[in-house]
Amino acid sequence: MKVLLLNQDWFADELRSLGFEVRTAGHEFARHLEHTVNLPMLHIDRLIQMIPGNFVPDCIVALDNSAPIAFTGLDETNIPTIFYGVDAHHHVALHRYLNEIFDYSFTAQKDYIPLYEEWGQQVEWMPLWASRHIDPSYNQKEHGAVFIGTLNKDLNPERVAFFDALREKVPVLCTTGCFWEYFPLSEIVINQTVKLDLNFRVFEAMMSGALLLTEHSQNGLLELFQDGAHLVTYQKNNVDQAAELIQYYIDHPEEARRIGKAGRDLILEKHTPLQRAKRLAEVIRTIKKKQSSRKFQAMAINHLSLARSAKEQDPAVKLLALTATLKSFEYSLEYREPCDAAVAAHLMIAAHDYDKLSHGRTGYELLKRFNKQYSDQRLLSIGALRSALNFGERAYAETIREELGIESLSTAYSESDKIMRTLLDQL
Repeated sequence: MKVLLLNQDWFADELRSLGFEVRTAGHEFARHLEHTVNLPMLHIDRLIQMIPGNFVPDCIVALDNSAPIAFTGLDETNIPTIFYGVDAHHHVALHRYLNEIFDYSFTAQKDYIPLYEEWGQQVEWMPLWASRHIDPSYNQKEHGAVFIGTLNKDLNPERVAFFDALREKVPVLCTTGCFWEYFPLSEIVINQTVKLDLNFRVFEAMMSGALLLTEHSQNGLLELFQDGAHLVTYQKNNVDQAAELIQYYIDHPEEARRIGKAGRDLILEKHTPLQRAKRLAEVIRTIKKKQSSRKFQAMAINHLSLARSAKEQDPAVKLLALTATLKSFEYSLEYREPCDAAVAAHLMIAAHDYDKLSHGRTGYELLKRFNKQYSDQRLLSIGALRSALNFGERAYAETIREELGIESLSTAYSESDKIMRTLLDQL
């Protein structure tokens, strides 16, 4: 079977070892991929055509790069698709919609699965893994406790405050660099999360054979590992507890190394790239196209997210993303996908942004069509009224005002403009 990996090259070698023909592709900033393009909003069919050797995948796997999907056509393709989201703790709102587009979805953060289930989605937990093999160094240690990562007050003031306070109590080496060079030569690797996520550092530290001292976090940490047997936990931001544990294990290196070795043994048994690739391979071999009643509007919302994250980019790039947004909303309208308040809000923003950037009224015309088809959505009526007045269509605005039961056009415009400004700030 042929597999196309988008955005990342995770599992490429492992899938090849399992008998798959694999290509990796993405945009030019991902230089580690085999095939890169510098064309924004490229259709997935065109991307496939650009891969040498008449490569036509049997499955497309989109791997999370903490951003919206930057290709079009994934809502149209007949090729089965898989999404693996790793940053739900940052982007759960976006992933909610991406899960509607793909035929099968994984998440690395288990605690978000109930949210997806509330939205009627089936998502499988597949935790992260040790991203590279690291040989341990049990008998030669150069460092006591280390933290490898950024300490930037502007980006993560809580982390900086924690380590500043911790270093006043016990020696801790805080630095940046190649973690695989520091971890095996350290007695203890300290991990701190962003939002109690189950992050890569957990698996990487344990792979090195060092004792992992990590926050007592969520997302399945203690379902995978036993506290005191494979790792040691401390309560988030509890400086005194962390310092006490560091001092204890520095004073008892044999115990620290025993736990470190047990942790590494478990990583090698269950949490390598090959282990994850084997599960992915099972899904690839059996996956079928699923029916989704929201895939086009979900793709539209993804494209809108991309457009609005491109505020400082070339306006032409933003316009391409907004054009793709309106196209997917057109499909959503054609296939009569259900429209709720959240979809209506995204459509209002897309129409506003497109018309403002293009100096046209295409977005407004689409908004009117949605308002006609989904007349029960008050938000669509409010958006259509505001745009009608901006385009000088007073008679149409008056009709909507009467339907909404608002006493005057000036009141209606004031209300609609306030709502639009709120949405522009939120989305």
